[in-house]
Amino acid sequence: MNNFKKLQDEELSNVQFRSNSIKSGISSSMGAFRFVGDMLDLFIPKVLGIFVNMAGGDDKSTSIRRPKYPNTPE
Repeated sequence: MNNFKKLQDEELSNVQFRSNSIKSGISSSMGAFRFVGDMLDLFIPKVLGIFVNMAGGDDKSTSIRRPKYPNTPE
C-alpha cells in the first residue's frame, strides 16, 4: 500500500473520531439547555403568580387555589 494511502486512511479515521466527539458534545449541551428551559417553563409562571398575589392582585390564571375538600371540583 502507498504511504499516501496509509496517511489518508489514518486521517479519515481521525476525522471520524472527532466528528463523534463533537456530535456527543453538542447533544449533551442541547440536553442541558432543554433541561434548563423546562425548569424555567415549569417554575416561572408559579413564581410570577406568587408575586402577583403578594402584591394584592387576584388573577385567576396565576392564583394558586385549592378546593376546600380534596378530590372535589371547585
